[in-house]
Amino acid sequence: PVARDQHFRWQSETGILASGSMRFGDELFEDMEAVGYHERVRGRWGWPEMGGWVFGFANDPESTEPGGPPPTAVVFTLIQPQRPAGAPTASVMLWRGGRLRRHFPRRNINVVVRGQLDRDRVRQVPELANLFNTLPMAPVPRRLIISARLGHDRLVLDFESAWAARIVNPNETGIDPFSVHEVVGPCRIEGRLGLEKFAFESYGIVEFAGGAGGI
Repeated sequence: PVARDQHFRWQSETGILASGSMRFGDELFEDMEAVGYHERVRGRWGWPEMGGWVFGFANDPESTEPGGPPPTAVVFTLIQPQRPAGAPTASVMLWRGGRLRRHFPRRNINVVVRGQLDRDRVRQVPELANLFNTLPMAPVPRRLIISARLGHDRLVLDFESAWAARIVNPNETGIDPFSVHEVVGPCRIEGRLGLEKFAFESYGIVEFAGGAGGI
């Protein structure tokens, strides 16, 4: 539940690794590689009442077969509605070979942020948003460290922000716009599942969202 008459169900999915060519206007870009993500959200809510969230993923780029699932993928979600009490929640999910192998609930997760991303590395979109005197959002963390532990299983994700796009969204129930930062950067994952240890480095995507005033 969110606020008084709102609710949603947020289903996080593993990220996407893509390669190929892209045409933008009259220009063709070949041999490109990209990362992306998707999630499934159902329900009825308004952006301000939903509060802020941090969502992201990292995939092991060493796929065992073309088009196959990554050997390891990590997805995390931190959702922070302002009310009702107890509504904030978090989870970290570990996928192996396309299967969900471990879910770490909120009580088993620690989140640490360090520093701030240089604002010169943040681009605000759409461009017209600059004409509306949009209030600044809270700074994007330069480094995000998420650790999770459940029994003998453990996981650490260390993400460094490299550049970001600030997307200004309209507000369905008020005047102040709502902001989402899409941040891309290198990350390192290491962990243990049962008796097996694993580690990899890749590029990940983290989404920081909140009110334009830093909510």
